[in-house]
Amino acid sequence: MPYGIPLPAYGIQLDDPDVGEDYPDIIPILELLGINVDTNTFIDIPNNAHTIANILANDLAQRPEKEYQQVAWLFSFLFSMTGNSVCDWHHEIMCEVEALTWDEIDFARVMISEAEEIMSDVWTGLSWLNNQDNVLQSLEKNIQKITKILKRRKGKDNDALPAVRLQWTNIEYSSQRAA
Repeated sequence: MPYGIPLPAYGIQLDDPDVGEDYPDIIPILELLGINVDTNTFIDIPNNAHTIANILANDLAQRPEKEYQQVAWLFSFLFSMTGNSVCDWHHEIMCEVEALTWDEIDFARVMISEAEEIMSDVWTGLSWLNNQDNVLQSLEKNIQKITKILKRRKGKDNDALPAVRLQWTNIEYSSQRAA
């Protein structure tokens, strides 16, 4: 391939009218963020959705439970914040950037391998979250809490994310229940 190394593009376009059809399992999560994908027209992303997702991802990534860390990757993926271009960029963006040269094959392998690990966590976290009503309820409460804090800060010239103390449902592991 003379143009360079072909890379996958796993990124998602939340404002794409087909996003709900392409990714039906993310609909309940997006709705909690005020994103209505039940439409065949342009999807409106609330101004604070990215900030809320960023706060959630940062908080969840600090949790000791693997499931919550996977949900952190989910929020990072949904808002193109994983730090891995393969996960963050959708096909159109990937086509617009200069391809890696064949001298960068080792870097491409590392990037693709990391992206595959991230995406595995994204889909595992999404599946787990959609089957945990109590966790979805705590997610909804945390989103409401963050939204209130952001409304109070509206108009303040501060790019830093606000410090928010979030509360999550404790997870009981099946091995602990069996003991």
